[in-house]
Amino acid sequence: MHEIYDKWPMMAYDSYNSNLESVNFSNINHIIFSGMGGSGSIGDIFSSIMSQTSTHVSVVKGYHLPSTID
Repeated sequence: MHEIYDKWPMMAYDSYNSNLESVNFSNINHIIFSGMGGSGSIGDIFSSIMSQTSTHVSVVKGYHLPSTID
């Protein structure tokens, strides 16, 4: 497992420098990230990044998702 963790910096670098298409969020008004531990932390990071947009973002770090999810 530690070998995978050792590769994270290079994986992040490669991802950052890849040619990805932009995502169209025009008809999305709410995004929910769900996870606990490390997965929840990544949700916090994406939530922080998305705070620069008009899209509402929630991070759920429990066992139950909101009933409003569709």
